[in-house]
Amino acid sequence: MSLFRSLSDSTDPGDSTVWLKEEHLFDPVTYRCRSCGKRFREAAVVCPNCKKTVSGIRTDPAWVDEMVVIEEIDD
Repeated sequence: MSLFRSLSDSTDPGDSTVWLKEEHLFDPVTYRCRSCGKRFREAAVVCPNCKKTVSGIRTDPAWVDEMVVIEEIDD
């Protein structure tokens, strides 16, 4: 059983959040807390800002938006 799964099973859903994993074209991957919006370089079990327990990670491909901007500049 994964760490995130065991935490989500044992916590109140109102006190938990998820990381939105943001992948970028030219920058390192960041993790944004869905509850407070703060970004971090590493995922943690608890958000350092809002202190909510993290129940999982979802991918938010920010690089797609970055690619659209680059394509518009090229045109």
